[in-house]
Amino acid sequence: MKPIHYTVSERILLHLLDFIDQNHEIQASIETTQQGISQCICIQRKHIPRALKKLREQGLIIEKKCHISGKKQMLRSYHLTEQGRLSAIRCKNDVIDKEIPVFVKGEKSLFTVGETYELFDRKYSVACILSQVTAKSFFDENDMSIGSSHEKKRLHQLNAEEIYKKALAEAWKDGVLTMDERNILRKLRETLQISDQVHYRIQRAILHSKQIDSGQLYRQIYDLVLTEVLKDNRISKDEEAILERLKKHFNISDDALD
Repeated sequence: MKPIHYTVSERILLHLLDFIDQNHEIQASIETTQQGISQCICIQRKHIPRALKKLREQGLIIEKKCHISGKKQMLRSYHLTEQGRLSAIRCKNDVIDKEIPVFVKGEKSLFTVGETYELFDRKYSVACILSQVTAKSFFDENDMSIGSSHEKKRLHQLNAEEIYKKALAEAWKDGVLTMDERNILRKLRETLQISDQVHYRIQRAILHSKQIDSGQLYRQIYDLVLTEVLKDNRISKDEEAILERLKKHFNISDDALD
């Protein structure tokens, strides 16, 4: 079997494809920073800047400063351009059907990369699988010295999301969120390090299952925030900026507020 080898740049593209939904957000995951990318694709951090610079020069990624989940200061994060997204998809399509040796309960078998991804319940990203295969010519869950810290964090995050999902579903049981419930959920997000993007993704799924009209909900959220802001009979510049971001995020027109 011909050894599988993917370059650092290709693994970065594949990795960032998992975070395509954060391209236009002001908050991003630690996995999109140099530190996160290094851990996820199992390359020493000192080698990452050169690959990122090359990808930027090729127009495949962009660099921007974002609020990072769990971090106080803004950090540089990296995101795919449209051209980069297409390159990453082509790379993923190329690798997904390639067969690799995989150890399952000590027995070696041949699986495609895509089958391996599903075999382990999607715990390991395609980029992570390729990292071990590139380094060792096989994939073994029990030999995850490469990327182990990232995968532990990934599993922890999945557990945190499940906890938050249950709390959010319980809060939405009566079809409305009070301001007290929103404050409690906000504190829970901070404790579990749940980003706003993850919150909105989980919430959309819950609302869809309950068949709650999202437009009506978003207007309700905006009105609740506005009521809270107006308690002191004034709106600061920061509060005005927050309200504008809410209108933009929820696609609420000025006409709808009349």
